[in-house]
Amino acid sequence: RLDQVDEVIERPNSGYDFYSWRTGLLAAGDPRQYDCIILANDSVVGPLVPVSDLLHDMNRTASDAYGISTSTQGGLHVQSYWTALGPRAIQHPAIAGFWQSMDAVDDRAAVIERYELGLGRALAAANLRLGSYFVPTPHERRLMAARMASHHRSPPSRQAAAAAAYALQPLRRVDESPVLALWDRVFDHARLPVVKVSLFTRNPYQIDRRAALVLLSQRFPEAFHGFADYLRRIGVDW
Repeated sequence: RLDQVDEVIERPNSGYDFYSWRTGLLAAGDPRQYDCIILANDSVVGPLVPVSDLLHDMNRTASDAYGISTSTQGGLHVQSYWTALGPRAIQHPAIAGFWQSMDAVDDRAAVIERYELGLGRALAAANLRLGSYFVPTPHERRLMAARMASHHRSPPSRQAAAAAAYALQPLRRVDESPVLALWDRVFDHARLPVVKVSLFTRNPYQIDRRAALVLLSQRFPEAFHGFADYLRRIGVDW
């Protein structure tokens, strides 16, 4: 698809995705000439819905910064694998300063704290509105809390029962991160229209990866074409 790209920038792998986005933004000239800027990385398969659907929802919700999912882990923020910035965010001096002052940080935890969470803090301080395509229901928030609480403590055979029981309890506050904990909402008409690659590489929720990939390939054949070969190339042990 490179014939659809105006410019490709090759650079040393330093600073993770945020510094790459900074490099691209600076190369693109004055950002105020754009109505929308989309930042995306390759940590997901998707979006599995048209980008026009995402942008329509962004406009419908009058969001200045918009993601496919948001998280409250460490503070409310758009999960950075896919973020769209609208005109008010693009033009705000605090957001411009956020990119200008960025350093190439090579520690993943530091990048998350300073830049993924830092962008959320900068947007909030500028009174800019955050939006999200996927909004979990109260039941899904309970289920997410259950899965996040139980997957480190229980063997896989007991996790499903523990999560189902927890999902019936009164809603509790939880630091939410839905993109992994609610990954199977992709099967609900792609309400959460991405699948994290780390679901298969790290497999934090100990899912049946083979069965999941069969279902995903059946439901989204074009998006997952060649994905199993990719996993084998990078040494994923089934």
